[in-house]
Amino acid sequence: MCKTQYLTTIVILFIFAVLREEFRTEPVDSMAVTGEVAILECEPPRGHPPPIVKWMKDEMMIEPDDRIRLMPDGNLMISEVCIIGYRF
Repeated sequence: MCKTQYLTTIVILFIFAVLREEFRTEPVDSMAVTGEVAILECEPPRGHPPPIVKWMKDEMMIEPDDRIRLMPDGNLMISEVCIIGYRF
């Protein structure tokens, strides 16, 4: 009589993010002139994997468009600043 054996393999993958320092430049409240360009600065810490900067306003993710750009260095650039609601 043959005995049936079951082999179960469990793979656990741990992913650790290591930040090497504190924020080099933290976002702060800023003022801008209507119609001008505003740059909100954020320089995240170095890390592995490299951190991804995401900007939020009123607990909602800010999506880049023709006026709002997320710069490669983490800064947020808003062209033609205006006062109407979400449009900055």
